[in-house]
Amino acid sequence: MGAGIDFTCFEADSDVCGFWRYKPDSKFPSVYKAVSEEKRKKETEREREKRRIEEWRKVHIDSDRDMTSFGDCPISPSEPVFLPHTRVYDYLKKNIQECGLAEKIQLNTRVVKVSPLPLQAGQKMCRWRVEYTQNGSEVRHEDFDGVMIAVGRHGGGAYAPKFPGLESFTGTVMHSRWEYMY
Repeated sequence: MGAGIDFTCFEADSDVCGFWRYKPDSKFPSVYKAVSEEKRKKETEREREKRRIEEWRKVHIDSDRDMTSFGDCPISPSEPVFLPHTRVYDYLKKNIQECGLAEKIQLNTRVVKVSPLPLQAGQKMCRWRVEYTQNGSEVRHEDFDGVMIAVGRHGGGAYAPKFPGLESFTGTVMHSRWEYMY
């Protein structure tokens, strides 16, 4: 915004701050203590949720406050060096409000496809079509000069593309989003 660039942010969730905002639902966040496959199969949904909440309460950012903060809005030196998730959330929410970003964010909006548009005469760079749904509505689209994708390392689900030969692969297929033993 400070550089005069107009933008739109599409956020699939009902609020901002993704991973840093605890939400007691089945997909956000994915913070689990590693347990054996056998124990995980025997766990009830209630036990799994209890374990997740216990782990979530312990989450702290793994970079120090000075490296994490925005240059024009530093985190106070009175804060802990490694912030708990609640303070990261508060810091991000404060910045969103103070910088006027909230009106640029479309909540409950899931991007379903991003594709380049054909070059028009005289264009040096292509434009992009972003297709999305809001609250499960029919697919809509908007065209943009550029696209930045920032899904977050814990957001959404894991997409594992299908490609020739995968069906005959005998190794383990995994994604960093899936729960597995480290």
